[in-house]
Amino acid sequence: MTVHEETNPPATSGEPVPPVRGWAGVAAITASLFVFLTTELMPIGLLTPIGESLGVSVGAATGRRTTARPS
Repeated sequence: MTVHEETNPPATSGEPVPPVRGWAGVAAITASLFVFLTTELMPIGLLTPIGESLGVSVGAATGRRTTARPS
């Protein structure tokens, strides 16, 4: 038996998986979802305040955001 097999028994051994292992996966998905939504939606939500401070209308700010292409 190798070291890997000793520390990580197969799922068919009948031993339950510790709940901490399952919750670690949930925490990782939650963190990645938070980062994704923050980086995608926050700039759109800030267009109106940024446009007002620059003296640009909401329509012009939105149009520029949707037509901007990443390089």
